[in-house]
Amino acid sequence: MERPSADGLICAFTHMSITCDPPAPKNVPKHVKGALPRDPKIVKWEKERKTLYAEIRSRYGFLYRATGTEKGQRHQMPLRKINNATKKWEEDIKMTFRRQYFYRIHNEELQRQLNKIGTAEYVDPVIIHQLPQRTRLKEVLCHFPKD
Repeated sequence: MERPSADGLICAFTHMSITCDPPAPKNVPKHVKGALPRDPKIVKWEKERKTLYAEIRSRYGFLYRATGTEKGQRHQMPLRKINNATKKWEEDIKMTFRRQYFYRIHNEELQRQLNKIGTAEYVDPVIIHQLPQRTRLKEVLCHFPKD
């Protein structure tokens, strides 16, 4: 442990998430997600589900009573489709939002450097490890004296 190899350092830094960008957004804000149009297929399936739900409520009274019937099964199909399509839609939005963030932040940083505009210094987040050995390992691996 006196002199760790370059491969060992890269593995340790990757494991400790030192190479990630902490200010990067992990989720899409609700106001951004709310401003985006819904997928037309999802909207169609939701209308279909609402009409089936109204039919089931008028005929059986409760949804659970129609579980074994044809209408109950027809009600479940759009529900599964809606859930799957919504999940895929949200994942696509999340991926696109993060990609646009990295593209935008990269351009902003280049413009700041070209215009010689100073930025506020980045303050490392305080990380508290549950295991004292992990804290000690971080101190040993991340100690970079200037002299």
